[in-house]
This record gives sequence, structure tokens and C-alpha cells, in this order.
Amino acid sequence: MICGVIAAALLVPLLLSGKSTPEDPTLEYDEPDGSAPEPPCSRVALNPTGGGGVSMPRMGFGTCCRPSAKGEALVASLRAYLAAGGRHIDTADMYRNHADVAVAIREYVAAGGRRSDLWVTSKINSKHVAGARDVLRDVDRILEELGLSSVDLMLLHHPTCDAKRLRRGASVDDC
Repeated sequence: MICGVIAAALLVPLLLSGKSTPEDPTLEYDEPDGSAPEPPCSRVALNPTGGGGVSMPRMGFGTCCRPSAKGEALVASLRAYLAAGGRHIDTADMYRNHADVAVAIREYVAAGGRRSDLWVTSKINSKHVAGARDVLRDVDRILEELGLSSVDLMLLHHPTCDAKRLRRGASVDDC
């Protein structure tokens, strides 16, 4: 998990810029013939797979920052999203809605859906993390709140360690 966080910190500037660099051959693009270019994040040749072998969907349902991001309103909107075929749920410790997300996931599975078909992303609040033990503690708590044994992607929310320090060899514990 920590390696994924470090990789994300190093790749985010390139993903946002839409540019590949010769120093990083893993960034390759499929340029569509004759059509308008896709957004950079959909062209980067990264295809992470979750624990169930499911590829990360390119579109997801964010559960942040609106009045309907908690309680029955969130459960109902996630219910509709999943019924319409959506499969990527993005939540975070800072949103304080893991329990509501858990309700929607449980309902989806109870209705015959498979957890392995979903991609669940959550984020640890980095303001409460001083080292690896804190990360592991928060991961365990988030999984319990979500009612899951694993998530497909766990990120540090607003990490305080910049990519330059990580490239120079700083460990996550040094940040």
C-alpha cells in the first residue's frame, strides 16, 4: 500500500500535465485516430487491478463535499449509481461517511451483486498520521467502518510529503 502511495505522488504531476517523459517509459499513450484527444488520465497506460482482479474504472462516484454526501441521501444516490452500472466508489476518512457507503455496498451484495465487481477507494487523513503504525491503525479502522476486508485503493489524503523529497530517498516516515 505504501508503495502505491509513493507511486501516486510521483505520477500525479505527469497525469495532470498529460505529458510523457523519456525518463519514465511506463507512461505510454494510445492516441485515437482522428478523434479529439481524451483527457490525460484516461490515456496513461496504467491499469491497476484490485484484489478481485477488477481493473480500476475510469469513472467513479465521489462521495464528498455536498449536503447529500451523508445519511440516507448518500445511500440512495449510491444505490442509483450501482443500479445504473457504476462500479467505482470513492470515499475518505475526512468525509465521515464510511458507514453510509457500507450500507450501500451491503445492499448491493444482498441484492445479488458481487463485492469483487466493485472498486472501492478510500483515503487516510494524513493530518493524523505520524508514521507507519498510524497508517496501519487507520486502515484497520476504515475497513471496519466500511464493513470490508479490503479496499482496492487506499491513499493518503492531502499528503504533506512532496514528490521531490520522495525521489531524493526520503521515506514516508520521514515526511
